[in-house]
Amino acid sequence: MRPDIRQETTTNLKRRFFLWSALILLSGGLLLSGLSYWNTRHLLMAEAMPDYVYRRVSLNPHNPQHLADPFEEEMIDWFAEDSSRTFWQGTVRRNGELFLSP
Repeated sequence: MRPDIRQETTTNLKRRFFLWSALILLSGGLLLSGLSYWNTRHLLMAEAMPDYVYRRVSLNPHNPQHLADPFEEEMIDWFAEDSSRTFWQGTVRRNGELFLSP
């Protein structure tokens, strides 16, 4: 009877060890991922210019705030003319101020 009890105890110890090891690795991985995401987001927000303006516009939006202005309409047409165009960079003057468009 003794050998059976000893082997069963050893098997239970192995299972518990692997279960706890997997749990610790999974928890550590999730924690590390979460901290990495938070840190990257924090750095990105700190590095972004506070006067940065990002707009998603449309020629026929549901929300009138997203209606394209004349320059944005021109850019939509420019991209629609040639589907191989995927990028535009330049400067734009709006309300007397010069803006860099990436």
